[in-house]
Amino acid sequence: MWLLNNWFRGRFRLVRGALLAGIFVFSLSFVVNAQFISYEEAFASLKINRDRLLSDYAADRGYPNGCAAWGAMTQSQKGVFLTITDLLGRRSMIEWPLYDYQYIGDEDDRGFGCAVLNETTDCNGGCYIHPMNYYGPACIWVEGSSCAQNQKCYAYPYYTHWDMALNHVEKFYAILGGGSSCTGSSNRIFLRANDQLIYKFRNIQLGLPLWFNSYDPFGPHDPFTQSRETNGSQPRGQTHEWAWPSESDWFFRSGMVSSINDPNLIEIDIDYNFWGHPSNPECYYDNTYGRTLYENRWYACGLGGSAEFDYNPCQ
Repeated sequence: MWLLNNWFRGRFRLVRGALLAGIFVFSLSFVVNAQFISYEEAFASLKINRDRLLSDYAADRGYPNGCAAWGAMTQSQKGVFLTITDLLGRRSMIEWPLYDYQYIGDEDDRGFGCAVLNETTDCNGGCYIHPMNYYGPACIWVEGSSCAQNQKCYAYPYYTHWDMALNHVEKFYAILGGGSSCTGSSNRIFLRANDQLIYKFRNIQLGLPLWFNSYDPFGPHDPFTQSRETNGSQPRGQTHEWAWPSESDWFFRSGMVSSINDPNLIEIDIDYNFWGHPSNPECYYDNTYGRTLYENRWYACGLGGSAEFDYNPCQ
């Protein structure tokens, strides 16, 4: 059982947790049972994903392996890598509802004989339908979700699988560290999300409980058209991405990020206070080391536990 915090921004909002065995509301927080992702699985997944992403990052830059790339990084780059992979790999759950599809059909289906071809009302494996305004073959075979989209079957949610966002990050385009600078546009990662993850960021109400619309008064970073953030106190994660694939364009940052043409591109950083959005985990904020501040804030969230700052790809 792990504790997820509620956060305050103008009003209190309850954050949806993992699949609930029971909810006990007290002191603006509640207890959840993340029964489909164990702490041990999360620990293994975080290291596996860190190794995977660092190895690909190294190959793109001509390093022989992740260990060599790690050795070439500055301390702030390492801190950015560790905090952001923890935020996505242990704190950011993704909700994947699974459905039971039950065939109902309609007059078109019955008129074209599609209903007869479906021996049972269960169409989880697919079924025959005749879509409205369709002038092709009498009946076509579609999967259960397409049957539901065509309103030929009901979709009953019966189970929720929980996954971690980092499992759906395909690669890191750039890992930026600001050295001794605590401000500026460094200290962030540019990554490629797979189609499932970018869909969740574009439609956060459909199963990305940790993330909300951003209230940053400056809006999305140009040229992005959408921004999300983890709600509540700092350190707080913030992303910038394109709200629609059709809005994507070539992206680059002079001296920092080479030209990228990817509709699934996400810029992500972690802001350590409200003033100027400093994002360097190697700086001190109110006399507290950035990494310590991060772990104090996030230790009890998501799957809970350490941010594993002792990660070493060379071992």
